[in-house]
Amino acid sequence: MAEQPENTATQALATQAPATQAPATQAPPDAWSDLLPLGCLITIDLTVPKFTVRDLLRLDAGTLIEAHWKEGTHLPVLANGRQIGWAEFEVVGERLGVQLTELI
Repeated sequence: MAEQPENTATQALATQAPATQAPATQAPPDAWSDLLPLGCLITIDLTVPKFTVRDLLRLDAGTLIEAHWKEGTHLPVLANGRQIGWAEFEVVGERLGVQLTELI
């Protein structure tokens, strides 16, 4: 079976690439260029046991809700409904942030 010649864009990337190879999961930058501006919804799922619609309607600013996650526990991070990694909450000044701890 004869080898297929690489396209010129792949050849150009190969000549400019350093001696070490990038991980196989990374695509050449131009392969994603049309998709990069698309929006996606990032969510963190918190399970709140025994939470009812009544509890939801009673929520007020400053209400604390007890979740089953303990402090420092990794929380699932979803992009458009699919899990992409794990994160944990972190206090940054007077704001609550999410630190991405692992991508899957």
